[in-house]
Amino acid sequence: MKIDWKIIRNWALGEASEKEKQEVERWGEMGEENRNFLEDTYNYYCEESMVENPSPENMKRVWRKLDPYRQMRRRRMRQMSLVAASVILGIGIFWGDHFFSGVKMEKTFSRTIPVRLITSDGIQHDLNKGTLKDSLKVGFKNEISEGLQLGTVIQKKEMTERFHEIIVPRCGEYRLVLSDGTRIYLNAESSLRFPDVFGDERKVYLTGEAYFEVTQDSLRPFLVEFEGACVKVLGTQFNVRAYPTGPSFTTLVSGCVKIVHKNQVLQLEPGQQCEVREEKMLLHNADLMTVLAWKNGEFIFKDVALETIMDELARWYDMQVDYETEDLKKMRFYLYVERSENLEEVLQKIALTNQVKYRVNGKKIIIQR
Repeated sequence: MKIDWKIIRNWALGEASEKEKQEVERWGEMGEENRNFLEDTYNYYCEESMVENPSPENMKRVWRKLDPYRQMRRRRMRQMSLVAASVILGIGIFWGDHFFSGVKMEKTFSRTIPVRLITSDGIQHDLNKGTLKDSLKVGFKNEISEGLQLGTVIQKKEMTERFHEIIVPRCGEYRLVLSDGTRIYLNAESSLRFPDVFGDERKVYLTGEAYFEVTQDSLRPFLVEFEGACVKVLGTQFNVRAYPTGPSFTTLVSGCVKIVHKNQVLQLEPGQQCEVREEKMLLHNADLMTVLAWKNGEFIFKDVALETIMDELARWYDMQVDYETEDLKKMRFYLYVERSENLEEVLQKIALTNQVKYRVNGKKIIIQR
């Protein structure tokens, strides 16, 4: 028995008709996997509403609705890993631990990433080895903190404004603390030029993606320059995505920022996003959960083109992607997985939608219908 995803969604949101409710109940009675699916779906849609309205009545309503399925469930609820494909005839959703050929892949995704520091004198330093030799001389300390690499600019009295560069390759990430205390999270395939000490203004240069927690200084604005635009702030938290291919996006989490592009200036409020595309600046309301997913160790895509999803996966897993036909790039999916998952697992979950297939040949992923 097949069921339209829209009916399950209506049921989870409390908008299903009596006929749809009966259809969901029949589908749930067909097996434990279906019941698990219904519970996970309901939890997914209820999460935001519970935060907005966590009343006793609301909670009772949730548990009453789920009780028939919870009683039949005999194993611990899995962490949701959601994948859905939006297609003309409907939407499919799949999650959980699915594996081909009965072989379970390792859950943890780990490797050594050659993050590099290029100092103002042109010398390259490999930061993968933990503590950096001659830290005081270089003016930079590298360490492992909470499982991630963390670099800190070391203040010295005799410092002058010399620019260094952090280069984070594909499938890497890095955290950095500047001389003013500003914290920066760098995503894969990103680089940041920064001074060892700030002068009258605080300016850095970004290629790629980074999240900034800027230390407030009313006398010295903080500037982030990237691909034809500049973000100006005093003290705030925001995300900048400025890879060489495609438009740039600046998303404000808190505080206030101004984006300058050619002769245009746009000021953002928290929750807003500025898109710079060629000569235009566009204002959007942002989904902070999806924008900041990378920083939180997740991939979250909501109704996003497969090409965009695969570009992100390729950047994180250091792969190339080919498509059997161009129309495959435009298919839209929902995806929620942790970045620590094995690539094979992520691809298998996408394939479970039965809308696309894949094969891996060395460092290349081939997407097929």
